Amino acid sequence: MKNKTSKFLASSAVALMLAPAALSVLPQNVVNADAVGTVSTNTPVYDGNGKANGVTLPSGSQWKLGQQITLNGVAHYQVGNNEYIPASVVTNVTGATNAEDDTNTVGHYVSDNPDAGKTVTAKVTLHIVDVYGNDTGATLPAGSQWKIGEILHANKQSYYQVATNQYVPTNDVTLNSTSTTTNTSDITQDANYGKTGTTLVTATVYDNNGNSTGLTLPKASQWKLGSLMKIGQVAYYQVATNEWLRSTDLNIASDTAVSDNGSYITTSNEIAGQTGSVTSNVEVVNGSGTPIGKTLPAGSQWKLGANVLYYDKQSYYQVASDEYISIAYVRLSTENNTNTSIPTPGNGLIGTTSVAQRTYNTSTNAYDMNLPANTSWKIDRLVVNKYGSYWGEIATNQWVWISNVRLNSGLNLKDYSYYEPDFATSIAK
Repeated sequence: MKNKTSKFLASSAVALMLAPAALSVLPQNVVNADAVGTVSTNTPVYDGNGKANGVTLPSGSQWKLGQQITLNGVAHYQVGNNEYIPASVVTNVTGATNAEDDTNTVGHYVSDNPDAGKTVTAKVTLHIVDVYGNDTGATLPAGSQWKIGEILHANKQSYYQVATNQYVPTNDVTLNSTSTTTNTSDITQDANYGKTGTTLVTATVYDNNGNSTGLTLPKASQWKLGSLMKIGQVAYYQVATNEWLRSTDLNIASDTAVSDNGSYITTSNEIAGQTGSVTSNVEVVNGSGTPIGKTLPAGSQWKLGANVLYYDKQSYYQVASDEYISIAYVRLSTENNTNTSIPTPGNGLIGTTSVAQRTYNTSTNAYDMNLPANTSWKIDRLVVNKYGSYWGEIATNQWVWISNVRLNSGLNLKDYSYYEPDFATSIAK
């Protein structure tokens, strides 16, 4: 792969790819000439740091396989000098392959940040990576200031979150000093301590002083509640260190009995009487979470009851005496988009694939359809998982990774995404 004049290698060059010259620059103790694999889909090539180098291998082409390493938690085969492709796209491997090189293994995970909500100043030009530690190619100027969120651990270093799916190296910024507390707060433990609170809206996170941290938590996400804080007439519940939610943004589970299938119902006076608009055709379930064979059409509006059903890690609004629909398909009248020119999920949001990719099928928990680059798809809804990875539904059970598409809207993803912690976190290969 020394000749990179063409950014897309034609499949007619397969015979050349099998020639020794293709991997002649690899160390002799790394290459196993007996191992050959077939690329199952058009695949970008990455360097040893996990950054795409601009070359794409065509579907059906065959390559000699060198050392296998892990980049950002994903296994890759070496196919050239400092050139790697994901092992998941390689099929029909013949010959013996080398074991994974543990010295290059890089894991990634996110953790809470005790300094979340504070501001940092860039000491140098900052290179932005995504939640997997991959370089996005975007930069932030030296001297610029940014409010930080969670901490990403990847590439054997740590990063601060500065925006959705955007992180910068902690070593390249300076944590700014903060002012002393100016608000008088009263912190106690009430009867809701230790209970579960479910966000009724995309909820703003506040610090110990009642100031917005710049972070939000997705609508319908659930959090174990800590102490109660009162600042003036406003009440907050603690959900993490120096992170609080307003009590009016939460529905707090009561000591209601849980049914045999794990479902339970609570009462929410904040929701009762509000009007909910259905964003996509949605299935109706009963108070136990069982479908009743009825659907509500997209665009229809319903007055919501006081009950909220919790079942199978999802929340449901009450639309009749024993009828409920998923919160994921309902937009409250208080949440309506005031700028009708902005496309939203199920309302004009279009994603265009930036690279060739495969969809994720939720019914099989596996990759499925092949989508060519630069094709456009209507997105009906958005989901975000516990790693901050966003996915868009383009057909029934078919989802695309939002990081690999260009949206026709500048909408805030957090405000329009449904939170499912384990969504697409363990896809079968």
